[in-house]
Amino acid sequence: MKTNYLLLGAIALLSACAQEEFNDSKTEIGTNKNENVLLKSQDYNIIHFNSTKHFFECYDSLFIKDYDEQLAWTTSKTSNSLLKNADLCTDTIMLSMPKAFQALFNKDLEVAINDSILKYDNGKLYLVEINNKKISTPILCGETDASPVECKVQTREGGYLGYNGIGFSHQYNFRRASSKYKFNYVHELKSYTTRVNDYVAQVLGFMVKLEYRGRGSWKEASEPRDITMDLRCSVAASSGGSNFAFWDIGKRTFTRRQWNIEIPVARIVPNNVPERQRQWLITIVGTISQTISGENDTRWNDKF
Repeated sequence: MKTNYLLLGAIALLSACAQEEFNDSKTEIGTNKNENVLLKSQDYNIIHFNSTKHFFECYDSLFIKDYDEQLAWTTSKTSNSLLKNADLCTDTIMLSMPKAFQALFNKDLEVAINDSILKYDNGKLYLVEINNKKISTPILCGETDASPVECKVQTREGGYLGYNGIGFSHQYNFRRASSKYKFNYVHELKSYTTRVNDYVAQVLGFMVKLEYRGRGSWKEASEPRDITMDLRCSVAASSGGSNFAFWDIGKRTFTRRQWNIEIPVARIVPNNVPERQRQWLITIVGTISQTISGENDTRWNDKF
């Protein structure tokens, strides 16, 4: 079955700083592009970037790495990395961002760019310090917004099997005999638009998730899974832009894989057009299956 989707950028990080906005244009000249180059500082509790461009270069680089590589990178910069301490994070909006984005922040959701410290809080990014001087009233420097496009959900409750539409993704709800929680497999393509100052970038990723839910909201589950996929995907950006890159999903197998998987599909620096005109044109076809390791009755075979 072949499915065509037209996706709007789902998450936007929009700059809103005024005169006190951090401006790092001078630092762009001669900045080493190596992702490991950080500003010299005695504060090892936060990751430092030489410039906004350096921040995005690291984001792009981390986006095409797997979770273990992302974790190794961020913990090499600070032991207080968010990715290492994600279980302590209560900011659900930050946790919905790609792990490559989370890897740039410490557990207090702070990041340093040039001479400024920014803090992420429930979808908003604030400028809280400049030149080692705290700002009495933090300045709003950005915000995030998620917009689901299309979704298909498969449920298995009391022997009933069916589909319901609730936004963009393929989802499968089920219960396990050994647990009191509800579980949910998720296969979804997700688009993120990120803007800091005048720099804009869009990335597209294929997410493979296992979630559980008690009385609260859905949370990332840690049960190991066996995953097999054979997916062919092609992508174009209708608005055009520069630095376009595309990676096919292809055939992949994971054994006893824990945590969610984020597979990079495409990235682009879009043209200077209104956000509503920035669209991905996607064709995806193939199959994917997930099974909680050792529990064959939890297998879900999904088809695009």
